[in-house]
Amino acid sequence: MIQCEEDQKNIALLQESLEKASQKVNIFKRQLQEQEGMSQQNVTRVRRFQRELEAAEDRAETAESSLSLIRTKHRSFVTTSSVPGSQVYLVQETRTAEI
Repeated sequence: MIQCEEDQKNIALLQESLEKASQKVNIFKRQLQEQEGMSQQNVTRVRRFQRELEAAEDRAETAESSLSLIRTKHRSFVTTSSVPGSQVYLVQETRTAEI
């Protein structure tokens, strides 16, 4: 009889331990799901930032090319010439290249 009561107490303790372990497992599963969700959000955010960076780099490259083309097209040359009698002539020549 004493053995039976002791076995029942052990069973009750084991069931209680099992319930606590199950609760912990459920908590860990929930935390894991939350972390996976956050990780996925971060990956999505990084990919979006990467696309935005690539687009910005493309725009910058286009702007630099346009600026270079404009500079090449509209070069200005300034020359000075001194003539006897202390007169200085300033000649500015703007060259527009046909490209």
